[in-house]
Amino acid sequence: MNVELMEVTPQTIKDLRVLILTTLPVHYPPNFYKSVLKQPQLSKLVTVKDNMSVRKHDSNSDIVTCLKSRDKNCESRCNNARENSHPPSKKRKLGTDDINDYNTLSNDTSFIDRKPRKVGRSVGMVCCRLENKTLYITALGCLAYCRRKGIGTKLIEHVFECARRHSVETVQLHVQEINHDALAFYKNFGFTITSKHKGYYRYLKFPDAFLLTKNPPFLS
Repeated sequence: MNVELMEVTPQTIKDLRVLILTTLPVHYPPNFYKSVLKQPQLSKLVTVKDNMSVRKHDSNSDIVTCLKSRDKNCESRCNNARENSHPPSKKRKLGTDDINDYNTLSNDTSFIDRKPRKVGRSVGMVCCRLENKTLYITALGCLAYCRRKGIGTKLIEHVFECARRHSVETVQLHVQEINHDALAFYKNFGFTITSKHKGYYRYLKFPDAFLLTKNPPFLS
């Protein structure tokens, strides 16, 4: 697959929002995206440089499936699909930015139909932040049909490059306890489970998470 890494800019922050909404089960507040733009060198988007076909069953996102129907209950169904485990008193309502991003997905049928993706469109992302001598991965993912094509490796290579450039002592992230695929993915790159945080993802049905840590050398 012919792909390249691009910086997150004010012009491409919408792509980042759409990818996070599509690939990750948790909500990221507006301040998160502002912080990404303050340190753009720590985050990257992966874009395709050639045409790719998308098969319907390759997209396992409830949100994308919901958007395809484009009915009047779409926003409500998207909210339920992403947050059906929230306690009734704590359900998060969709904000204006969320709804706009869902509309972006709805109008771009290349996310869900049997059509080639547009060359140069974003299919994956990674975001990090520096915490003293630790580089923390706040978000990493790619569209379902692009998995197992080397995109995750490129994203991890960027993380390790940032770790070397900033001379950090550890790279860390949290992974949902039941996300066995993600745990296996990070294990392949030398991450180990260092602790378990109960209730870390408090609004998810399975809220417990493992803290994964990778120490030097940071080699891909």
